[in-house]
Amino acid sequence: MCCGKRREELTAQSAAKLPPSSTSQASFEVHKARRVLSVSGPGAAAPVSIRYTENYSIVVRGPVTGRRYPFSAANPVQPVDSRDAATLLQARFFRHP
Repeated sequence: MCCGKRREELTAQSAAKLPPSSTSQASFEVHKARRVLSVSGPGAAAPVSIRYTENYSIVVRGPVTGRRYPFSAANPVQPVDSRDAATLLQARFFRHP
């Protein structure tokens, strides 16, 4: 059994032991393990579109939020938290679209 299936099985077992109000948290943990989520809430700032001007693929970690932003020539424009965008736009390979 691969680790992803085992993780799902363990999370499902844990969720079965939790009271009903906690089950959604267990489901969130399984979902979070599969992909990066964009989170909005009290600490989040409005997203800003940023264009990546290079041809190779990179993943940038936001200096303020710590979020990971994947950029490539195929997908050069990505929404970025405005707190991270201010710093990224200072680099020569990013600009406003």
